[in-house]
Amino acid sequence: MIDNPCKLGKMSWSPDGKTIAYLSAADKRDPHNGMLYAVDVATGKARALTEGFRGSVNYIQWSNGGLIQAIVSKGVRTYLATIDPTTASMAILHG
Repeated sequence: MIDNPCKLGKMSWSPDGKTIAYLSAADKRDPHNGMLYAVDVATGKARALTEGFRGSVNYIQWSNGGLIQAIVSKGVRTYLATIDPTTASMAILHG
């Protein structure tokens, strides 16, 4: 279902079953699976949700409200964040 030539990490189904969020490397040369992507199950189309984020996504899970909850690292700091899969906007909640 997910056509991704890069290193894959954790995957998580959305509560409505329409989207899979997953962690992957940015490209084939990237050794870390710290980018967040979402794939539409019906179309198979994936899109990057953390493009331009100068950090790493380490863990993901969906909230009941349809947001992706994540543990992210930036430098030596670790934060709890939410990512809206429709807008790709990230809100840092605590860190």
